[in-house]
Amino acid sequence: MTPGLTTTFALLAKTKNEAADEVLLPGLESDRSDLRIGALRALLERHSEAGHREIVNQWHNYDDERRTLVKEFRGSMTAALRHAVLSFETQLCRNGCDMVLDSREYDLAPALINASEDETNPNRGLTARALLQSIEMLYEELDSPGEQRGRRDPVLVRQHILGSLEQSVQRYYKHRVGEVLEAFLLLVDRDNLCLRGILSDPRSILYLPTAEILSHSPRAGIVRLVLSFLDDSQPPSAAMTLLAYRNDAAFVEALLKKVGTSPSPNITQNFHKLEHIAWLQSEELLLHRLADEDQSAAVCVALASGVNRRTVYKLIETMLVKGQPAGRLAAAQGLAQFNGVDANTLALKALADEDPAIQAAIVPQLRQRGIPGAVSKLIQLLESPHTTVQLAARESLAEFSFNRYLSAFDGLDDEVRRSTGRMVCKVDPAALQLLVEELESGSRTRRLRAISMAAVMGLILHVEQQLHERLLDEDHLVRAEAARKLALCDTEATHVLLREAMADRSLVVREAAEISLRAMKQPIIDAAPLPPPPPWQEVAL
Repeated sequence: MTPGLTTTFALLAKTKNEAADEVLLPGLESDRSDLRIGALRALLERHSEAGHREIVNQWHNYDDERRTLVKEFRGSMTAALRHAVLSFETQLCRNGCDMVLDSREYDLAPALINASEDETNPNRGLTARALLQSIEMLYEELDSPGEQRGRRDPVLVRQHILGSLEQSVQRYYKHRVGEVLEAFLLLVDRDNLCLRGILSDPRSILYLPTAEILSHSPRAGIVRLVLSFLDDSQPPSAAMTLLAYRNDAAFVEALLKKVGTSPSPNITQNFHKLEHIAWLQSEELLLHRLADEDQSAAVCVALASGVNRRTVYKLIETMLVKGQPAGRLAAAQGLAQFNGVDANTLALKALADEDPAIQAAIVPQLRQRGIPGAVSKLIQLLESPHTTVQLAARESLAEFSFNRYLSAFDGLDDEVRRSTGRMVCKVDPAALQLLVEELESGSRTRRLRAISMAAVMGLILHVEQQLHERLLDEDHLVRAEAARKLALCDTEATHVLLREAMADRSLVVREAAEISLRAMKQPIIDAAPLPPPPPWQEVAL
């Protein structure tokens, strides 16, 4: 554009002479692009009502460059847009609706509502659809505050528009415009008195259309509203019924993401009231449409619900056999709530799952179920290559801990001491270290008991060094007991120390050492006689 034209358009944009409109309006249809853009900008800057109306009239012919320029002045064309959306002329109304949506002019929602309610308006379908699209765009801004594209705070805009929508909903019996009702439901929250009044009165003319929208609309705001009733401590029964019967994939996925694997007390309580949940019986949805974590949440929902237990068991079985890892794990954990032959068989099948986490979830159930050979199976699992499975098996055999065995040892008969001691060795990884600590205790009674325990637990060879030290113990009874039990340790080092013990001052120690050497078929070498003790020292016999 030449400097002269630039100056001319700038002058026309600033002058208060209304005749400037008559000069600029023809320029909107010029064959020259620079003249069209110059005239358009000047009319926008003038805030000319006539110019704004003409811009709306021609909107459907505008290219991207001119549309972008018009959007820079959004907010200044409200009057022209209101005139357009209320117009009975179809093209003008369509242009007005398009511009409202393109520029996110939410303040024109009341005008769209009025046009949609007018039974004489041939364009009420256009305005109703534009209203719903506009409210959906507003909801998106509310749902993503960081991505606001409007000029005003969407929360304040919502408050303003919601009043108009609520009034229109109360006139629903006159206009029957479903888009108005759906727009209302997009913005409303569950505590709204109008909404709760509708849901609590099945005889209301609004009840069925509201239920229809809440049951089938895929719009994010509607889904949000339905799911929000799960957080209510006393939700309307109608809302929970609608929630139970929705089984479209998008809704179910949103529900499961909300519930997660640790539902809140209110959510758990509300699901417990539901005796029917439609989507729980859809194997196609559960197995092929849901993501891994969603399958896990689905199991949590089923277990928390009041649905027939046989139906829930069927879901557990299906998920445990065919589900993804997280779904199978949740099913394995949930299986603990079911008893009987079928559940026991399923538990044993799950124990062979390739995922060690699932195996570990089943392990604690084996003894609880009374499955024959459960203890033997747990002992085998102590040798599992997976640490999680080993730990689960140990926890299931927790009574076979060294400390419990130690406290009960004196009251057990020989056979039980032996069988339990061998179990403790397998189950408690700290058993050997704890036994060593007992062998080194300052209490004679504890040392004597520890020597006996080492024998019945089959750990003599593992504590050979400690038993050698006990051959030098200050207490002759401890030395004698160590000498007896070392008969189970047929090593050269033990032979040497037992022969040295043949020279012990105590007769019982010498006899114990001799018996052990003979048991190991070792030659007996007579020890040199001991020197007489001092007269003040009593010799232990």
